[in-house]
Amino acid sequence: MEQAYKEYIEQINENEDGSWKIYLAASGDRIVGYIIGSIEKDESLVYNTIGKLEDWYVEEAYREKGVGGELYHKLEEWYREKECQQVLSDTWQDNMSSINAHKKLGFFVSGIMFGKILK
Repeated sequence: MEQAYKEYIEQINENEDGSWKIYLAASGDRIVGYIIGSIEKDESLVYNTIGKLEDWYVEEAYREKGVGGELYHKLEEWYREKECQQVLSDTWQDNMSSINAHKKLGFFVSGIMFGKILK
């Protein structure tokens, strides 16, 4: 996991302002899920202290068992402690597992983001 998310791990380890957090879910000595969050300020918004759900993953065998929800609730608790006023997250439009998990936790669709690869 550290190799795949080296940039996140470096940001978490190097941040001195406490704006990054990672929670891990384990089964025995094996990591089976994680959630990574950060906090940003955007003074142009009414709800300007923003929790950003950066990445979230639970191994397939542990899905639909409350592992992802428990990870998210820990992260949301941290956001509340840091006085965040909203949480933003994104996913791929065809990732129904992620979309359903977000909806189950009270998220709603608040926009559409477009992307384009330039070569």
